[in-house]
Amino acid sequence: MKKGFLVFFAAHSGAGKTSIIRELLIRNPDWSFSVSATTRKPRNGEVHGKDYLFVDKETFKKMIANNKLLEYEEVHGEFYGTPSGPVYKALEDEKVMIFDLDVKGALILKKRFQNESVSIFVEVPDYNMLRKRLIDRGTETPEQVEKRLSRIPMETAMKHKFDNVVINHKLNDAVKETEKKINKAKEGK
Repeated sequence: MKKGFLVFFAAHSGAGKTSIIRELLIRNPDWSFSVSATTRKPRNGEVHGKDYLFVDKETFKKMIANNKLLEYEEVHGEFYGTPSGPVYKALEDEKVMIFDLDVKGALILKKRFQNESVSIFVEVPDYNMLRKRLIDRGTETPEQVEKRLSRIPMETAMKHKFDNVVINHKLNDAVKETEKKINKAKEGK
């Protein structure tokens, strides 16, 4: 029986994971994106239902209680989780679905769907580049930038558990390398 295929992405904040995902979805219009639920406020330009399902903490807790999430995590004081319904539908419909996750969430889903998935950790060449990207994007306060950077040691310690690590020095090169790794993994499953 043929099934869909799941691609779990994780990275340090500012590594370019979202940019890689956006480009992959443009290049592969038949692929879909798993829209995570979150309690954080939308950033400028983010759309409810497309980028995230923006919900309040009460709604998020109900989703947990009703087993509507495959995994969830508190990150930077906000909750993020993966709604289960769209994932099972993608597998059933034999679709490729891409996930933008934190490290722990990606590893939980990798274990749960090991026979129909690949996991990719996006890395940057150096810490200074990461700090600069976070500051330049201008979406967080200096305190929030530091909070994001404080997770780097934990995330770095877990990256070896991923199927692949892609270094995002130049976006176009990282997208091409990532796409090759996904297609190779799909063929091997």
